[in-house]
Amino acid sequence: MNNVITKPQSKNEMIDLCFSRMIGLVTREDLINLSNIRVAIGGCGGVGSFHALNLARMGVGNFNLADFDEFDYVNISRQGAAYFSTIGQNKAFALKNQILDINPFAEVNIFEAGVTKDNIHDFLENVDYYIDGIEFFEIDIRMLIFNTAWSNKIISLTSGPLGFGGSLLIFDPLKSTMSPEQFFDIKENMEYLEKLAKFAAAIAPKPLHLKDIDYNLLSILKRRGPAVCSSCTLSASLVSNAILQIVCKNKVNVIPNVLQIDLKRQKMLLIKLRYGNRGLFQKLICKIILKKFKQKYQLEILEEAKHGA
Repeated sequence: MNNVITKPQSKNEMIDLCFSRMIGLVTREDLINLSNIRVAIGGCGGVGSFHALNLARMGVGNFNLADFDEFDYVNISRQGAAYFSTIGQNKAFALKNQILDINPFAEVNIFEAGVTKDNIHDFLENVDYYIDGIEFFEIDIRMLIFNTAWSNKIISLTSGPLGFGGSLLIFDPLKSTMSPEQFFDIKENMEYLEKLAKFAAAIAPKPLHLKDIDYNLLSILKRRGPAVCSSCTLSASLVSNAILQIVCKNKVNVIPNVLQIDLKRQKMLLIKLRYGNRGLFQKLICKIILKKFKQKYQLEILEEAKHGA
């Protein structure tokens, strides 16, 4: 017996046919609102790909996706659009195809050069939410996007895998008491490792995950660290749920509050950093992390020189 598949002919039919199982937790009006928002995602790898796929399956209708990288075999363990069929493809391009396979009515703009100073305003044009999916070590472009989004009154969210958990930070220009620049306390003239240390301290005020990491496999020089898929999908769930709650006009905790979840230890923490990284305790944490980063970096430089000799 042949089943005839009737595809939706409009966005409204798409909502009724494909997304209506959400009704009961949200309203049909919420689904219409989701279909009309535009989300920009910087980085389409470990967390960025899952951010996009979660939101597409929740009915978000408009995306700006940016990534200059191509999928490789190592990405298959933790990136949502990484398959043997997409190896060698640009990550934003591959992710666009998956979104359109979920929702043919979605509008997806891709930026295959990533986000740059030259295209950042196009990337954030008509955007309601910016989601940070840029890899941990790329700090300068991350801060440029955060600060530009804040200036343009765009809500920004970041969540990344922390060992066997993740954290959630939401910068809302209308509700947050600090901008990203104030909260992270990252300035342009700082050295790279200090910027990195400050970002690390802010996204994990209770760094429980540090006990789980094999530091021999962490490389600042090669900009590489261990991550598991379950933590990437957890991070994406935190972000997509936050956007859903905002669209539905429900309360979410914004900066200076940081939500942290550690699934290995079965802990969930809501931490208020009243002064961000400018607080006395956070300043101490930043110094400790910076010291560790410098030690690790120097060891890597020496090791590299030894192998090169």
